[in-house]
Amino acid sequence: MRSANLISNWVALTVAVIVVATTRNALAANPTSAELLQEASAAAATIDDADERADMLNYLVMTQARTGDIAGAKRTAETISVPLKKNFAYGHIATALAYAGDVDGAKALVDVVTDASAKSMIYEGIVEAVADRGDVAKAKAMAVRVTDPFYAAHAQEHIAMAQAEAADFAAAKATIGAISGPGDVIVEAYVRVAEICLQSGKEAEGKQMIDLATAAAKQVPEFLLPLALADIAEAQIRAGQLDSAMQIAARASAPGDKALILQHVAAAQIKMGDLDAAKNTAHAFTNAFDEVSFDTDLAAAQAAKGDKDGARRLLKDADALAATIIPAPIGAMACEAIGTTQVRVNDVVIAADWARSQKDPEVRVRALIGVVEGLPDYHHPELP
Repeated sequence: MRSANLISNWVALTVAVIVVATTRNALAANPTSAELLQEASAAAATIDDADERADMLNYLVMTQARTGDIAGAKRTAETISVPLKKNFAYGHIATALAYAGDVDGAKALVDVVTDASAKSMIYEGIVEAVADRGDVAKAKAMAVRVTDPFYAAHAQEHIAMAQAEAADFAAAKATIGAISGPGDVIVEAYVRVAEICLQSGKEAEGKQMIDLATAAAKQVPEFLLPLALADIAEAQIRAGQLDSAMQIAARASAPGDKALILQHVAAAQIKMGDLDAAKNTAHAFTNAFDEVSFDTDLAAAQAAKGDKDGARRLLKDADALAATIIPAPIGAMACEAIGTTQVRVNDVVIAADWARSQKDPEVRVRALIGVVEGLPDYHHPELP
């Protein structure tokens, strides 16, 4: 009997050891956001060019702040050697703090930065967060502190969006109408409000905002016009105005401008669930970055519909194309999108291993950040 008990106890102990070991292995195999961002930080530290290193650290600061690691984001910001870029890193932290409800903490960072534009960026991020919570009056009061024209225009855009969310479309229209510039921000504001109108079933109001955006595009500088038109075309797709969107693309004379507009059209078609139409639009793509962006968006949509095998094939194609993109910062941007979709199509272990395999440190930083962005608990406030 004693022998049987010993055997029984030995079996129980063995099972317990196996369970603990399996649990530890599982934990080790599934990296956390903090661990992935620590790896990204180590990769960023190996970048020789100070400006490029500062850019990657800025992305890292933004991501750390969004995951709630404000202390870590501040430590990373302090390692940025380019003063202007360090200032803007604190702007990312302030926005995350404001979204988390710590407006006083966000405002305190104004004293940390030395650049006037960075101060405006911080106040604009606070306006955005306050407006996002629906407190239009408080957002307006904060907006007067935004002195830089670019950020001031964006602050009014956030207020207009809050007014639209409250179904006060007349007020939203008036707010945008009072923006003095720049023209591309005015177009963007009308488009964002149009999207809110369409999402709330206010089709007539949405189409009116799109018309106003189209009229405002006439004031956009030539070098910014393609992006403004792409925004309008995307909104038109959501409004069911396919012909109008395709006409915008047809009128673009430069191949790159046409591709940019069609990329937005295809993205909107994917968001609307019309994957076949999106594939048809994508036939016009000849740029590797556009193709990678499309493949990752489509892969995520296919995975959401249950077609994991098709999504994996698309990601494999996207990965091969991303390796051909130069310069490295553009390829890195593409790989960030692949990393995010990898998590959703495969799992975090496969995605993290893929990100770690990237040889170029800039690409590896953005790929690791992309993996973090794909995790279910990633906090993702809109950028200023």
